[in-house]
Amino acid sequence: MAPSDLPVGRDQIALAERAIRPHIRTTPIVQVDGRDFGLPGVALVLKLELLQQAGSFKAVDFGGG
Repeated sequence: MAPSDLPVGRDQIALAERAIRPHIRTTPIVQVDGRDFGLPGVALVLKLELLQQAGSFKAVDFGGG
C-alpha cells in the first residue's frame, strides 16, 4: 500500500499528537548498574509500571521518531 493510499496521513497524525500531548503521562524509568543484580558490565533500564497513574493513556514509541 502506497502512503498516499492510507486513510490517515502524516499531517493528520501530527495534528492528533499535538492534541493529545498534554494528556499523555509517562511511566517513570530508572537506570541501574547491572552489578547490583549480578550482571556486571550491563546497564539496566527499569520501567516502573507500579508508579504509572491508573487509567492513564500510554503512548507507545516504536522508534519512529
